[in-house]
Order: sequence, then structure tokens, then C-alpha cells
Amino acid sequence: MPPKSATSTNNKKKKSKSTPTKNENDSLLSFSEEDQLKIINDTGVLHKLPPKSGSTTSLSSSSKSGSEPFFLNSILLLIPLLTIHSSLIYLIHTQYNFESSFSVLKSLFPAPFLLFFIYVTMRFRHLAIMKLVFVVGSCAAGCLLIDMSTDYPTFGTMLRTPGLVVLWVYFVIMMDLKWTLVGVGGPALWYWKESIASAFGVGKAGGLPRLEL
Repeated sequence: MPPKSATSTNNKKKKSKSTPTKNENDSLLSFSEEDQLKIINDTGVLHKLPPKSGSTTSLSSSSKSGSEPFFLNSILLLIPLLTIHSSLIYLIHTQYNFESSFSVLKSLFPAPFLLFFIYVTMRFRHLAIMKLVFVVGSCAAGCLLIDMSTDYPTFGTMLRTPGLVVLWVYFVIMMDLKWTLVGVGGPALWYWKESIASAFGVGKAGGLPRLEL
């Protein structure tokens, strides 16, 4: 059998060969930052790590809100609304035999103001105050339109109705479905106000008061 001193020296040599020395560790860590980044990119270690759910949702929401083309959407909405406005003005001129005084340029006059209004309301439509504006504006525009077209059907008064139609349509488009029912149902109830009042026995003397401007 070999002596104990020889076996102990052999074990020490094996341990020294298996464990790296301090100089070897320093040499392993002596890579430059560029080499380290290259190694990380080549191995793909970062791609294997699962991303945090909160960071991805926040990044996706911010990218969606930042990349949404508000101005382009405003122009796309402006075109059909101006078409409705000009068509209604032409129909009013035709109905009252004022075709000669109709002008396409005059009917397109509110285009810049309407574009600015659409852009601002569309950009901040997620706010609660803007949703309230849509609901109240749709009900007010619808009720005013009904009153002006039924109680005061003069030429000057009817020329103001196309703008109310455009606002009413725009507010209804921008609202959610449940609030759209309010924006359409409110003016419908206002139109049948006399029938509803008579059914409940209210306002038989003079009816409900008219909605004045």
C-alpha cells in the first residue's frame, strides 16, 4: 500500500486541477462589454426569459394610444358628415324654392370647425367627462331638432337643423351601445311627449313646455 503522505499529496493535486484559481476567474471576467453583449445575443438568453405581464400590457396600451391616427380618423369622419350637411341644406333650399341661393361652398363652411371638434373629442373620448358630453349633447341636439322641425318650420329655422343632425349623428356614433340607446331614446320620448303626457293625465291644459334655444 502507498503511504498516506503520497495519497494526500495526490488528492491535493487533483483538487487544485479541478478548481479554477483566482487568476483563471479574473481571466474569465476580463471580457469587454461588447464581447459580453455579443455572447448574450448569440446565446439568446434574454429571449428565453418570460416577460412580465404588467410591462407588456402597459407597453401595448401605450403603443396603441400613441400610434392611433386621430387626425386621419377625423378626416374620414368629416367627409360623410359634411356630405349629410350639404345634402340637407340643398333639400331645404329645394323645399322652399330657393335653389338659386344654394351654394356648395357655403354649405362646406363649417368644415374646419367641425374637423377641430371631431379631432378633440375623438382624442379624449376615453375620459368620463367626454362620455357625458356625448350623452347630453346627443339628447339636446335630438330634442332641439325635433322642436325646430315640427314647431317652427320656417326657412331660416330649417337652415339651422342640418348642423343639429350632424352633431346628433356624430354623438351617437361616438357613444357605446348602452349610451346610444339613451341618445336615441331620449329624443324619441321627447317627440312623443304629448302622447305620454296625455296618457298619464299630465299637462292637459297646455302640454309640456317647449325646449327653447
